[in-house]
Amino acid sequence: MLFRSCIPDTDVIPARAYAPSSLLQGSGTAAGTAGDRVSLRVTPLDEFGNTIASEKSQYGTKYVARVVLVDATSSNATDAGPVVVVDDVELRYVLLDDSHVVEYTLKTAGIYEVSVRQTMPAALPGDDAASMLVAFGVRNLTVSPGAVDVANTLVEVGSKETFAAEPGMVDLRFRDAYGNLIEADRTAGIALKIQPSSSAAATGAPTLSTDDVLRMSYLGVGVHRVPYNIPTATDYDVLLSVDAIFVPVSAAFAILPGPPVAATTTASGTGLQAATAGEEGFFVVYPTDRYGNVRGAPHADAAFSLELAVSVGGASSCEEGAVVAVDKSLHSLTWDSGMKRYEARYRVTVAGVLSVSVNLGLGGAATEYIKDAPFFATVVAGPTAPAACRMTGTALAGTVVGVDGIIKLQARDAYGNERTAGGDPFQ
Repeated sequence: MLFRSCIPDTDVIPARAYAPSSLLQGSGTAAGTAGDRVSLRVTPLDEFGNTIASEKSQYGTKYVARVVLVDATSSNATDAGPVVVVDDVELRYVLLDDSHVVEYTLKTAGIYEVSVRQTMPAALPGDDAASMLVAFGVRNLTVSPGAVDVANTLVEVGSKETFAAEPGMVDLRFRDAYGNLIEADRTAGIALKIQPSSSAAATGAPTLSTDDVLRMSYLGVGVHRVPYNIPTATDYDVLLSVDAIFVPVSAAFAILPGPPVAATTTASGTGLQAATAGEEGFFVVYPTDRYGNVRGAPHADAAFSLELAVSVGGASSCEEGAVVAVDKSLHSLTWDSGMKRYEARYRVTVAGVLSVSVNLGLGGAATEYIKDAPFFATVVAGPTAPAACRMTGTALAGTVVGVDGIIKLQARDAYGNERTAGGDPFQ
């Protein structure tokens, strides 16, 4: 007992902070999501794992953090190379647990290198300050894109204008609030509708459901594709919702009519039913594609032509009627840009049955009659022209007293066509 009482008590204190043995912890050391607030926390330990005394930790040791974006996702990659995001920011001392902490936010998705460097005063006068990386060096971590931000959704139409029934496509790309492309299949939560622009204006922002989804496929690298094949020509809007949230970003495109087709092109107007000799007849032609879309402009390869002929006599007698072709100088077929149609005008001087043929030739091919052609119109005589009227009868040469004399007066128009209705005030 006497011997032991001569041995004094000894206090063993931690050695200097040793970076490789110190602890590096916190949400900033693990995979995260863009926009999250993360932290790095260093707990200083000596070479043997002992916690450093408060005064040494607070005053004798300094830590700085460095975070470098080394590999952005394919959608956000640039040619600028690695980007320093946190540039040697000093960690603040936390008295509660003798640790050192820094907080920051990473907004770009990609792979980062994270490191914390410890610096300490020189152990002996004349020595350099010690500088080492904490916890054996640099750590890699991955930051993933955040949630879909509908305002950053990209809706792209393959072509702003396509012809009726030609294949087209709409590509969808979703981004988070920081512009990171979300490279994940989201087809299950997408509702998309393509509707005429006039309908969108009338109904406002619609409520879409997954029942509105057109055939959609995920192509990878964040691209969702919706093909379409629309035969009706008009302007269209692409309406979209993601996870039942309406997307204010939209796209518009136009379906244009295709080349005109004779079988669907129509004509109408009084000039196809009736006309008066010497007066202008009029009708219109609407060039129409195979899907029933009326064109708003002429087609470069389409050639419309008119053929008119009048059948005389056969329609009103037992004799075979003579057919008289109408000279081309007496008819025309021209495009009216204001009304967006062809307008036909003609003037015939022979009464009878008028045959009107409207023909269409496309790209040098043989011409064809348009729908319901040829048309047949009745041409009646014009107003009575006294100089053209004819008188016949026995009384013209003389008569006998007491015997009725007969004079026949045939009314005719200026072109010699016999009028078939009376009522003229002859005296």
